Amino acid sequence: MKKLGGIFLVNNDGKVLICHPTGQASWTWSIPKGNLERGETPFEGALRETWEETNIKLPFDVVKTDITPQSNNKGNKELHTYLVFEGDNPDLNWESFKLKCNSHFWRNSLKYRDWE
Repeated sequence: MKKLGGIFLVNNDGKVLICHPTGQASWTWSIPKGNLERGETPFEGALRETWEETNIKLPFDVVKTDITPQSNNKGNKELHTYLVFEGDNPDLNWESFKLKCNSHFWRNSLKYRDWE
């Protein structure tokens, strides 16, 4: 089974970063995510993919919440995702990063901490 890692980046307004990945179909929008490389943990892969797709470099000790891994309907992919709230990480200011995905937007989603 192929394993992927991804991060839901939630800003202080409770909006999730959605990107149009480079080289993908015009209708493809997603959180930063991708395949794990050999020897990577799901979180290491999620951090790397976030950096590669967005230019947001999160520290390994970033405060995060694990989400239960999800399999696709064919059962051949397993996505490990994490929630990272800007408000839990006062040293982060995501608006200061020059995002490198083709296009992006912050999507209304959760109010900070409403998910608990």
